[in-house]
Formats: sequence, structure tokens, C-alpha cells
Amino acid sequence: MSLVFGFKDSADRGMLTRVLVVFSQRELDLTKIESHPWDVQVP
Repeated sequence: MSLVFGFKDSADRGMLTRVLVVFSQRELDLTKIESHPWDVQVP
């Protein structure tokens, strides 16, 4: 399974950490994670 998501306010630091905390709280395991900056503006 793949999961891709973006954040409305990409300038807000720590968003990836917040998401990973939710995965951890639900005891979900990740086999691979990639994080890339996204230059596209989300409306």
C-alpha cells in the first residue's frame, strides 16, 4: 500500500513529525518513508 499526502500550509514546520506521531500512536509500522519538498501551491 502507498500513501501520499500534502499539507495546506507547507511553511508550518514539524508537520511530518505530527503525522508520524499519529502512526506511532496507532502502532502502525512503516517499511519505507520518503519526504520531499513540494513547490506546488495548494489552493
